[in-house]
Amino acid sequence: MGNRFGRATKTGHILLWSAVGVCLAAIMRSQPPDRTCAIVTGFAYGAAVLYTRYFLQIRFLEIPELWLLALGIFHLGLVVPWAIGLYDAWNTWWLGRADLPSAFFLFVLALVSYQIGLIIATTKPAAVRATAERQVVRELDNRTLFLAGVLLMAVSGAMYLVGFWQTFGSGVSSLVYADMYQVVMETDSRVLGVGLLVFPMALYVAAAGGTRKQLFAVFGIAGLWAIWQLFLGYRSRGFLIVIIALYIASKKRFSIPRRVLIAIVVAAAYVIPLVSIVRVEATGERFSKGLLQ
Repeated sequence: MGNRFGRATKTGHILLWSAVGVCLAAIMRSQPPDRTCAIVTGFAYGAAVLYTRYFLQIRFLEIPELWLLALGIFHLGLVVPWAIGLYDAWNTWWLGRADLPSAFFLFVLALVSYQIGLIIATTKPAAVRATAERQVVRELDNRTLFLAGVLLMAVSGAMYLVGFWQTFGSGVSSLVYADMYQVVMETDSRVLGVGLLVFPMALYVAAAGGTRKQLFAVFGIAGLWAIWQLFLGYRSRGFLIVIIALYIASKKRFSIPRRVLIAIVVAAAYVIPLVSIVRVEATGERFSKGLLQ
């Protein structure tokens, strides 16, 4: 199994992306209009997604592309549509426009660095990678692994619930998102921390070992966990478990319709700012008002 790209090809593409990064950084540092920054960054991001998919031959449901898609949804999902005139956000408080060029500069730095890292790391053809991954998944697809994951989910889930009550207690309804971090720092939250750490990993183990029918149950649990974490204001905890569950499902040849993936992307673009809005409300108020009000 030789390298996917020769050393000269890799060097050329690294230099190309380095030049792109320098040009984009110069544009952002020149403090052009906010809309111009957003559109230029959007084009660069789109080029990176297409380059990764069709030149590096990394599929959309492989981890490198999933991370790239998540990066764009989180940081550009609402700003670029605003920049091209799909909606008017001048009076929208969550669009902090004090220094957008500097924010886009950091995004470009992350994007270009990531692309260079992918070029360096990509050494095997897509077909070879897929064959190796299918072999690994086939070895993991077993009942014992699934039951171990379920047992670990039950234990860590119970630890999370107990730790959550020990940490926040009945006063959780009066806490806003920022208060939760303060409470965690000031109390013994080790049980909560272990539950938070282990539960997602246990779910991934169960997904890796489960059959196609069992995956539906795993997806349901992942969805409930994601909804709860998003409700509390934790976006990374909510989205990450869904992204990795989709990745594992794709490796187990679980067919995910493209319209479902598109719906997830659209929903994520809607939920990201929504979570920012509800963070300033106490947990009890979110229950009474509802997230969609």
